[in-house]
This record gives sequence, structure tokens and C-alpha cells, in this order.
Amino acid sequence: MIGVCPILYVFWKILKKTKVVKPEEADLVWDRPMIDRYEATFTEEPMGLWMEMASGLGFKRKKVTEVNI
Repeated sequence: MIGVCPILYVFWKILKKTKVVKPEEADLVWDRPMIDRYEATFTEEPMGLWMEMASGLGFKRKKVTEVNI
């Protein structure tokens, strides 16, 4: 996918004749409340790139949880 994505990106830009939006020009404030609400629903901390890749290969570490009796 690393090789395919740049090719598809350039193909799409040429095909649709769209321009690249500079970060200063991007309007990200409009959707911020929606993004903040979505991120507030996360209950677990993200695991990170390498842990996610390892879990995809079946090497995920199981979290040990304490049980109060």
C-alpha cells in the first residue's frame, strides 16, 4: 500500500484537476466539535503502531487485569 497510495493520489489529482490545500488554508475548525466528541468516546488508550502491527500478526500481549473479590 505504501507504493500504491502515492500513485493513486497523483492519478486522482491529475484526473480531477484538484489543487493541494495548504495547511494554513484548510478549515479544520468547523468539524472540531464533532471530532472532539468522537475522541471522547475512546475508553482505552491507543496501542501504538508496533503493537498494532504485532496484534495483526497474532502476537498481541494480553493485558493483566486485577480482580477484586
